[in-house]
Amino acid sequence: MVAIRRITTLLATAALAFVCGTAPGAAAGPSAFNDCTAPGRGEACLFLTLKTGGDDLRGGGNNLTVTVHTRSQGSLAVGNVNLDSGWANGSTHTVGISLLKLFHKNIAAREITTLGLAANLQPRSAFEDPDNWNLDFASVAYRVAGGPVKTLAQASRATPFRFTRDRSSRYLRIDGLLDTGFEWQGFRAIGAPWTTEGSDPKGVDVKRGLARSGSNNAWIRTSSRNWNAILQTIPVNPHQNYVLRGWVRTSGHGAGADVNTAFFGVRMAGLWPPVERHFGPSPAHRYQEVVQPFNPGNRTSVTVFCGFWGLGRDGWIQFDDLSVLPA
Repeated sequence: MVAIRRITTLLATAALAFVCGTAPGAAAGPSAFNDCTAPGRGEACLFLTLKTGGDDLRGGGNNLTVTVHTRSQGSLAVGNVNLDSGWANGSTHTVGISLLKLFHKNIAAREITTLGLAANLQPRSAFEDPDNWNLDFASVAYRVAGGPVKTLAQASRATPFRFTRDRSSRYLRIDGLLDTGFEWQGFRAIGAPWTTEGSDPKGVDVKRGLARSGSNNAWIRTSSRNWNAILQTIPVNPHQNYVLRGWVRTSGHGAGADVNTAFFGVRMAGLWPPVERHFGPSPAHRYQEVVQPFNPGNRTSVTVFCGFWGLGRDGWIQFDDLSVLPA
């Protein structure tokens, strides 16, 4: 039976950093965090349902932190969602996260990209082992203020998963991509979860007023004839239909080369050429949306990329607000 846990705790007041260089959850306290699972509540609410497996969550200091990542509103963390309680083997728990309390505004469902789960596994005494535990099931649902509860489809399977000292965090990906708007990036040089290829300049415009939404966007600029790209490898569900979307802008129309050699798509092992969309130049320096459906077949990962072949004279592309969602 699902235990609806009515939480009254504090928002996490320190940034939460995940392994593999992924984004921190910004400090959010000291506002009180209210459970929002009761019907008729007047705020946007996330319902996070978790089921333990054959090894329980000990509680009593071995607790779970949840970070809500959004497209343009940043990332905020809620600590100790189990309220120090143990979660027994095979038990199911639903936690309600008030987005109004967390972000001080009602966040739309389309803004939610990822939930990060981070487990504190430290022994409570010298006589205990780390609190490794199993997560067998996880689902995320959303209720708009006064509306029905709707499940948010996950772009890739996140469970079953075992929390251990070496693997103490897990993402529940609503969007297949992490850092979809490059808002996790704090510097000009692009970092994890993104990678790059090609030797020419590329990076992130941080708070320069060039983004389509939020504060940041990615860019590539070259006067060579080389290929350059920014990429991210993501997990996918085999045989699931997906839609890749992104907003791109190119030089041209008298301001740099008319870039018409740009590509946005996915690479899949054993398949060539990539599933990709050719684009450019963009109209009158405006962002334009590029859409590419794909199905990974029996693969469990693909690589999303955006890049272009240089034209031998100065040219650039900018891109923002990428997504990979189940069709």
